[in-house]
Amino acid sequence: MELKKEYYPLFSKKTLSYIKESENNSLSLLKSDKAYCFMCQKEMDAREIKHYKSSNGKETSLCPHCGLPTIICSSSMLDCSASSLMQVKKDITDHCYVYASVLLDTVDAYVDKKIDQSEETEALFL
Repeated sequence: MELKKEYYPLFSKKTLSYIKESENNSLSLLKSDKAYCFMCQKEMDAREIKHYKSSNGKETSLCPHCGLPTIICSSSMLDCSASSLMQVKKDITDHCYVYASVLLDTVDAYVDKKIDQSEETEALFL
């Protein structure tokens, strides 16, 4: 999840570590069995991830369920328990204007059918 540095003071150190770990993570995925999305809270096989957002030669994975660039790999040293992922999600969604800027790219991915076309995914945008 690419955030402008000006937003960093809004988040806890824990949340920032998850955000940074979710950026430029295509190589980390190759070393991982599992992946976790800290926004839609899904656990998945790392090989389910097929779409990436490219920026400056770096590739950031997009969640196949919600389309957000918020994937943490099992090879990371971060806690991927449900309670930790929920805490990070809450910290991010408490700052809705930051979250909204990330959602714009996700809506485009949904329209382009790059992410799961389900009622559950659609509910994220409403």
